[in-house]
Amino acid sequence: MTDKLQNDPPTAPDLMGGFMLNGKGGGNLWSTEIQSALRETSDAGSHNAYLSHECRMENLPFSSGYLGGGETIFQRNKPWEFLLYVAGGKTRQLCVVDVELVPDHDIARQPVPDMLLPINIDLTGNVDSEPFCADRRIEYMPHETALSALRKNRLRIREVFLHVSWSAENAKFDLFCPCRYINFPPLEQTNDFYIQPISGYVLYPLCPDRYLPAYVACAVNADGKQIIEFCCKRYRSIHGWIKNYGGEMADKNEGLASLPVFVSQFDGMIKVDGVFKIYTYM
Repeated sequence: MTDKLQNDPPTAPDLMGGFMLNGKGGGNLWSTEIQSALRETSDAGSHNAYLSHECRMENLPFSSGYLGGGETIFQRNKPWEFLLYVAGGKTRQLCVVDVELVPDHDIARQPVPDMLLPINIDLTGNVDSEPFCADRRIEYMPHETALSALRKNRLRIREVFLHVSWSAENAKFDLFCPCRYINFPPLEQTNDFYIQPISGYVLYPLCPDRYLPAYVACAVNADGKQIIEFCCKRYRSIHGWIKNYGGEMADKNEGLASLPVFVSQFDGMIKVDGVFKIYTYM
């Protein structure tokens, strides 16, 4: 993901042919697709982050390693997803469980917080991941062309990708990810023009070397006005969740305020002032 001269053919990380090799040093390897790539460019240089596909906790019945033996694959006592990403030469795991507990919380000394962020676990040196994702030539698709193809059922969604670019705090960000689905008006609504794609999991840069699991959605109209919005995963306390989304139910459940249990929500909404383009690989 290197910067190109203005007149060079456009390129993007090869999310179609690229992959992530995970587990180096841990006794078991697994290969996954790379579902997003994020480039941060600043005066300090370029910094890349690659997000692996979400995974489930597994046993390895036919392995001689510590997960080997037995007759089952899925770990029933760990029924959650996790995400791995590589950034700055480090491998980290993002915990994306549905329910999070805060152990050893002293209610008398500190109230239960309303919100927690997903936990980042540094796996570097124990279970390393390595991206294989060279740049590849791409072709940008005008929004008018994409809408026409969508209305004629001729756009193959697995071959369509998003390039989202924006700037923040003296840095420029370029996010590359698949279009998981695209909203658009039917052919009979001749006066309507909009395209609104949405991704699967991507990384949103919270601060240096810290990312949130997120989705990104983009919209454009006939005048070229664009809206780009991330919804980031975070954890709400049970009482905080009811307080924010349950209205008057919160007043009836004050006892839950002392319960250190948090539920997963994608309610961290962040708009960015940027540009999105749809592209395909050459």
